[in-house]
Amino acid sequence: MPKINLVQFHEIIASPDFQEILEIIASLKTSTEVNSFFSAAFSEKEIENFKNRWQAIKWIGQEDMTYREIIEKTGLSSTILQRARNRLLDPSYEWDFFLKKSKGLDAHPLQELFEIIASVNKTKEVEYFFSNALTRSEVYHFKKRWQAVKMIQEEIPYRKISKEVDLSLSTVFSIANSIKEKSGWNLALQKLKE
Repeated sequence: MPKINLVQFHEIIASPDFQEILEIIASLKTSTEVNSFFSAAFSEKEIENFKNRWQAIKWIGQEDMTYREIIEKTGLSSTILQRARNRLLDPSYEWDFFLKKSKGLDAHPLQELFEIIASVNKTKEVEYFFSNALTRSEVYHFKKRWQAVKMIQEEIPYRKISKEVDLSLSTVFSIANSIKEKSGWNLALQKLKE
């Protein structure tokens, strides 16, 4: 994967494909729908990292844990933790909006995250959340997987998809199998048609 710089990252976020998927995410109404979508769209490792970053943001915001404790509990690096802290302190990142939504939720951090995402119904809010909560690499791969989903739906041969989207053939097969199993990708495709 090419190294994604900040300009490229913002270009991906602003791209029509990425905006389209953000609109779909904004249309998800329940945490079950969000969970289904995430399970299809992201690997278990990506979801775990996403959850850990969210948990770290909450703990940094509460300021009752040391960095060392947060690193030990989440497995995040000190660099990622520092980046999260900087974003939390910068009002342009809109974290207060999402932290306020988490108040009163007494759920597992991942379930809480799904409930917050389900409660957001504006594409711009989803964009703020994803552009701050996902790494550049995750955004890059997320967009590519969404492109592959749409091409699979159009019945384009898998090898051609692999080449055009720059995903491994095994990833394209995995996405196709996920669609056949009626995963969260199907929900996204259904929302796309609405």
